[in-house]
Amino acid sequence: MALDIVPLKEQHLQDAALLVQSRYRALKQPLPMLPARWERLSEIAPLLRDLLPAGPAVAAIRDGKLVGFMMAMIIPSFLGQRTAYSPEWANGATYVEPGRVYEEMYARLAIQWAASGCRLHAVSLMALDAATTAAWHWMGFGMATINAVRDVSPVEARPSSVKIRAATMTDVGTVTAFADLLKRHLTSPPISWQNEPYDYAQWLRAPGNVLWQ
Repeated sequence: MALDIVPLKEQHLQDAALLVQSRYRALKQPLPMLPARWERLSEIAPLLRDLLPAGPAVAAIRDGKLVGFMMAMIIPSFLGQRTAYSPEWANGATYVEPGRVYEEMYARLAIQWAASGCRLHAVSLMALDAATTAAWHWMGFGMATINAVRDVSPVEARPSSVKIRAATMTDVGTVTAFADLLKRHLTSPPISWQNEPYDYAQWLRAPGNVLWQ
């Protein structure tokens, strides 16, 4: 069937929010500990509406129905590059040929992102959709991060000589030294992940932030 890729407009946002809701519910079935909040259209729709003016966005239309969409926020500097980043709630495709839908959408957006100076393109996906993940791998994307999920029930304590505690401002030097070692490892081949410097003292000063060591 013909697949049309068109600019994402305001009139597409309700169907886009429904698609995100559907994908999240599918993700939540084997992971019931995920919060119910993101099943609500009242939470999803404002995110999409606020992101729409940020940059190029597309909708995939088949037989007059939305079967996919993709949006992105523009990050001025991520790993030293101007970046187009699509969070997991800012893209989606139905489970009928999701790979093809994503390929067609990215083919359109990649040109526009590159033209706007975005040399790095990053996408977050909802897990448990192997076809979609495989499609992005075939387009040359690697996998940088996987978020694990578990409930907050207590974990059985095991004897250990290692103590874990919240860091304080007096620990910033030690934390920074370990972070520098990690950065050195990540920037070396074959990873070559060019991370930017991070101010852990500033992080700890912010209310609610916790750093464990």
